[in-house]
Amino acid sequence: MRPLVRYRRSGHSQRMTQIDPIAVLTGDIVESTSLGRDRLESVFAALEDAAEELSLWQEADPKLTRFRGDGWQLVVMRPTIALRAALFLRAAIRRHGRDLDTRISIGTGAVDALPDGDLSGASGSAFVSSGRGLDQIRKTARIASDGSGPLRAATLLADTLTRGWSPAQAAVAYYALNPDRPTQSEIGEAVGSSQQNVQKVMEAAHLPDILTALNALETA
Repeated sequence: MRPLVRYRRSGHSQRMTQIDPIAVLTGDIVESTSLGRDRLESVFAALEDAAEELSLWQEADPKLTRFRGDGWQLVVMRPTIALRAALFLRAAIRRHGRDLDTRISIGTGAVDALPDGDLSGASGSAFVSSGRGLDQIRKTARIASDGSGPLRAATLLADTLTRGWSPAQAAVAYYALNPDRPTQSEIGEAVGSSQQNVQKVMEAAHLPDILTALNALETA
């Protein structure tokens, strides 16, 4: 699959401290013990590639940090795109195999410390909320968020609609979720398929409705 990237990094790095508010995504790999070391490492390689793409969305390093063997965490500097980012990260993994998946908890809020390195020394309400949310996520859920507003409602619906994504659907979603809004023909070129087939896959994956909801959430 060829990359579909039209974002460019700014030429400077940011020291991220005392940031308010942001979103924190905390996740773990589903049934990681059954994957074996090599496949687990390939999952994290896919996450790293997706985090690199996410850095272009927000022009800031998401600081993907691995915890506890199969756990991970990153920051989304624009909370409004947190759900889009979570779905994108899940698609990045799922497109490589039906048995590959991650659970993700979205926490939003203030940050007391966000060091230049990884997130091991980070603190703040967004980190607390995201970590607690992963501990409390329903067994069958894949994505959850804190609070009780529109983000939580949209997350519940998106989780239900995307839980059964096939690798082919996830591959299309990986490109369709790009906020630059690629055309179906561009997505088809990236995944090696026709525009007509991309349209069918998007409809089966509920992507038109999901993208409409994300756009509304992000511009509210």
